[in-house]
Amino acid sequence: MFNSNYKISSQRGGGFSLYREGIGNLTLAALSETFLTIETRHWLKPAEGRAAAVLRPPVQDFFGFLRGLILPDSRPFPQPKALEPAAAFWRDVFLARGKSELVFHDRENLGVIWRVVSNPIRSDVLLDNAVAEFQEQKIIQQLAERLQRLATDPTPRDDEDHALLAATKGNLALLKGAAERLRAQRGMRENFQHGYMLYQALSMEIKSILRSEKVPEELAALPFVESMYNNDARSKVGAAGMWQLMPEVAREFGLRVDDKVDERFDVRKATRAAARLLKRNQKLLGAWPLAITAYNHGAKGLLKATQQLGTRDIEKILANYSGPNWGFASKNFYVEFLAAMQIVAMTELGHKEHVEWPHTK
Repeated sequence: MFNSNYKISSQRGGGFSLYREGIGNLTLAALSETFLTIETRHWLKPAEGRAAAVLRPPVQDFFGFLRGLILPDSRPFPQPKALEPAAAFWRDVFLARGKSELVFHDRENLGVIWRVVSNPIRSDVLLDNAVAEFQEQKIIQQLAERLQRLATDPTPRDDEDHALLAATKGNLALLKGAAERLRAQRGMRENFQHGYMLYQALSMEIKSILRSEKVPEELAALPFVESMYNNDARSKVGAAGMWQLMPEVAREFGLRVDDKVDERFDVRKATRAAARLLKRNQKLLGAWPLAITAYNHGAKGLLKATQQLGTRDIEKILANYSGPNWGFASKNFYVEFLAAMQIVAMTELGHKEHVEWPHTK
């Protein structure tokens, strides 16, 4: 995947250096601490919560550099510049945000983070779903009221208004309709940590199967999006296993799924079935970004999008398509995959057997 003659050495403060011969390994800990550190511009009183946060500029510069170095757009998985804010959002969620943190953001413009709030309950205590939902909805209502007022009159009344205005980076047009586009995302750092440990144990065999099926081995990052490599995962709609295959799809690709045996939980067989499904999607749709998106949304839905818009360009489809069931999950599936792929690529670039995980706050 990479030119093994190159090594990247991270430097605190956001710098990095490229060398032809190895001088150290890039670990997930270094990645999170050095490049995905979140800065809080203002700290408000506890009742108001934490103010809007932004990524350090070097983060964007570094991933842009890395994309050009090892993952150019000529590869199967293009990474258009327009998708980078969304990919950066998901890298932040995967690497820097723990399960005790809620990120309130614009669902259409993921680079706009309105507020980050920590739950008042300790992160090592299971948070009751009803309590969590109540807290989330209360904050969304409060933020929505502020955003509606600022959309009408962008004159700040207090520090939080200042923080919300700062989150627009001068583009006050983002305030129009922002209240309706408000969404909360819980951090996934701990889940990604556990998933990465499972990935390390399984990746060689999974990549071998993907290569044997003549599909890109980078697809090994997809189970992070589907299940965080949890092979026991089950969804409300009936998907199961690490690859979250639906029963009818699994049977179509030769897996046994009945009352006695469910081969979706057989990692080898499920990986081969997922690879064949993805390969079929790619042949039908003509592009890997569409094949990956179809893994979530369905091939028929993506085919309709390409026909309606007259393009196979993932950037144009994500920006302009609005068909049935085309919701947040479908629109973000490919960029979540890119974020996971980028994280895996950077850690594997260091060729380190044991990956340390950050415990950032």
